[in-house]
Amino acid sequence: NCTVTRVMVGSYMTSFDMHGASISILNLSSAPTELTSLLDAETDALSWTTCDIWDTSSSSRPSLTEIPEVVQDTQESIHKIDLPTLTIPNYESTVSNMIRAAAQALAEAEPLLTKYDTIVGDGDCGITMKRGATEILKRLEDDNDLNVAHPVSLFSSMADAVSASMGGTSGVLLE
Repeated sequence: NCTVTRVMVGSYMTSFDMHGASISILNLSSAPTELTSLLDAETDALSWTTCDIWDTSSSSRPSLTEIPEVVQDTQESIHKIDLPTLTIPNYESTVSNMIRAAAQALAEAEPLLTKYDTIVGDGDCGITMKRGATEILKRLEDDNDLNVAHPVSLFSSMADAVSASMGGTSGVLLE
């Protein structure tokens, strides 16, 4: 006999290219109080929602309350802020060369990353990193797809690139 006492609903970090839904069940019947208090604690972590403690005598729960969508800033909003002046000589060409070298090295390391991740993980780290590196290289070669004019716009562009290409936990963490 199982009685649901806590419900966690939301978009959590997922596995590489995961489609569908996932359900996890945790037996808390003999869990220490410390574990349940940690599950019940308030949080503002982006990828973890506060647990609904479900009163089993009621059919209502807090997770049924719709949360409004958060509107993210667009690339254009970066240009509306005053960016600090760059004092690095030849910044754009220097950073482009550095990013190109790092992305190429990361793409070439795919077999080794996959080997190690197969031993200690689910084996998708190498291909995930290669996908991100390949996307960065593609955007670097396409004019204005990777904005290297300033670190602020560069990091924003790179976050968009890895988010769009990598998927999985790495894409979320690096974004």
